Amino acid sequence: IHTLSLHYGRLNKEFFTAQTKGRPYIYLKWAQTSDGFIDKKRREGDPVEPTPISNELTKLLVHQLRSQVGAIMIGTNTALKDNPSLTTRLWYGQNPVRVVLDRNRRIPENYDLFNNKVKTIVFSEKVQSGLQVDNITYIPLAFDDSLIPSMLKELNKRKINSVLVEGGAMLLKSFIESNCWDEALIEISDTRFVEGVKAPLITGNVIKNERIMFSQTLRLENVENYKIL
Repeated sequence: IHTLSLHYGRLNKEFFTAQTKGRPYIYLKWAQTSDGFIDKKRREGDPVEPTPISNELTKLLVHQLRSQVGAIMIGTNTALKDNPSLTTRLWYGQNPVRVVLDRNRRIPENYDLFNNKVKTIVFSEKVQSGLQVDNITYIPLAFDDSLIPSMLKELNKRKINSVLVEGGAMLLKSFIESNCWDEALIEISDTRFVEGVKAPLITGNVIKNERIMFSQTLRLENVENYKIL
C-alpha cells in the first residue's frame, strides 16, 4: 500500500526534539515539476488558479499527513494567492492548528484561514501582544534574522510538537537556510512548467523513495539534526 504516513517512531522523535531543542519537529513539504518548479509565475490577486502538480492520490495522502501533525504552516504569499483552508477535508482526522506568517496583516479577514472553524495562529509585526479574535490568536514577532527560531519557540510554548511547512518557496527556503528542519517530503511530478517559481534546493539522507502514479515521492532526513536525537 502506498503511503506517506509518518512512521511509527515519529512521536518519539517529535517529543525528544521538543525536549532537547525547545522547538517542534519540522516536516517540510512541497510538490515540484520534473524541471524543478513549484508554481507558475502568479501575482497577488491573479485570478488564475494554481496549476496542479500533485495527482489525486498524493493529494489524498497530504491530507493524511495533515491529520498527523500538530500544526500546518504557510507564508503570506501562499495565503494571498491560493486562499487555502489548510484542513483535512479529504481525510478523516483531526485538523491541525493553522499557522500563517503575515508580517503586515495583508491577508483579508474574509479568507478561509479566518473562518474560525479551526484554531489559527498568526505571526505579525502589526499586532498587539495577546490579541485574540474568536478562534484566531495573533502573536507579535519581529521579522528579522531570528524569525524562524523565535517563531518555533512560541509554538513550542503552546505544546505544538510537530509542524508541516507547506510553503511557499521563500518560507521553505528560510527553514532550510536556518537548518530548522528534520524531514522533507518532496513530490516530483512528471509535469513540466519550463519556467516559473523554482523549487527549494535541499540535501539530506533519502529514507524513502517510491513511485505514486505519475509522481516520484522522496522523504529526506536532516542527518545533522537526527544525530542529536
